[in-house]
Parts: sequence; structure tokens; C-alpha cells
Amino acid sequence: LYIGEEAKDQDRARDYFQRAVALNHPTAILSYGRFLVAERQAAAPDEPVFEALEEMARADDTDAMIVLANLHARKLAPKASRRTAIRWYKRAAKAKPDDADVVNEVAWTLTVSDVPGLQQTRYAKRIMDKLMERSPAAMERPEYLDTWAATHAANGDFAAAIELQNKAITVAEQAGREDVLNILREHLQKFQAESVIVEAAP
Repeated sequence: LYIGEEAKDQDRARDYFQRAVALNHPTAILSYGRFLVAERQAAAPDEPVFEALEEMARADDTDAMIVLANLHARKLAPKASRRTAIRWYKRAAKAKPDDADVVNEVAWTLTVSDVPGLQQTRYAKRIMDKLMERSPAAMERPEYLDTWAATHAANGDFAAAIELQNKAITVAEQAGREDVLNILREHLQKFQAESVIVEAAP
């Protein structure tokens, strides 16, 4: 019964998104794309959402670029391609190199993803290096420090990863960020064991 109700809820959500996409509502288009990724649902090859996302991405909407990349990475898009996914991730980071949220999301995915062939660890470290070196505000965010540390570990520099992860923990403690401390400490243990982070990202 639960599975049946869950399927009905997904169908209702999908119907809602499809109707919203038909109205060319940008927020709904992005939400539908994220729904497909979260639910791991492949859309029909003629799904209008992909055309809408691509139109938004071509207009330099970085959110649309990342959603498209995620859909391609998980083989949920028509003619899905890991190469296309990587191209959209890189295009998003290039479009907004000083947007910490965009760069962090791209770098994290291209560092830790369990999708074969998606990791681009040298590139991810390079964009995080540039962001963190010129953004004092980013240096005060434990999530970004965590990503930066992960990129170092993925490139074999565990000493730097440990140093950065300790800084991330200190920043989180000072800010009272109890929501992230456990995962930061788990990641530190991995780096101390000279292990990298791999997870289901996107």
C-alpha cells in the first residue's frame, strides 16, 4: 500500500511539474529537473523540460546548467552523456567563478561522485583553489573548507587535506554549526587514514 501511494504521489508531482513547464515557468522547470534527479527518474525522450533547461542554460542560467549536468551524469536525460555532464558543470563554474555556491557544488560533485568517469579531481581542486584564495567569506564557511580539503585528498595531498579539515572543524565549532560537525569529523578521519571521499553525488 505504501509503495502504491508513493507511486501515486510521484505521478501527481510529475503531472504538476509537466503542466508548470508547459507554462514556461523557470522555477518550475528547475524544480522538475531536480525532482527527476532526486527520484532517479528518467524522462521520456521528448520531455519538454530538457528543451526548457537547455534554453535556460544557453542564456547563462547556472542553476539550469547544473541541473542538466546532474541529469546527464545519472543517465536520466535523453541521449545522456557523461562528457556532456562534465561540459555543463565546467560551463557553470566558468560562468560564475566567484559564486561560492556554484563553484563548491561543481567541485564537490567532480571530486567525490561515485559515477564512473565523472571525477575531475585536478580541475575541481583548481577552481576551489582560486575561489578560496580570493574569498575571505568562503574561508569562513566550513562546507567550502570541507570541499577544498576533499579536493586535496583526491589529488593525493593528505597533509593539506588534514590541515584544511581541521580548520573547517574549528570554524564550525566557533560558529556553533552542530549540523555539520559530525560529517566534518568523519571526513577528517578518512583523510587521516589517507582515504578519499566517495558518495552518490549528484
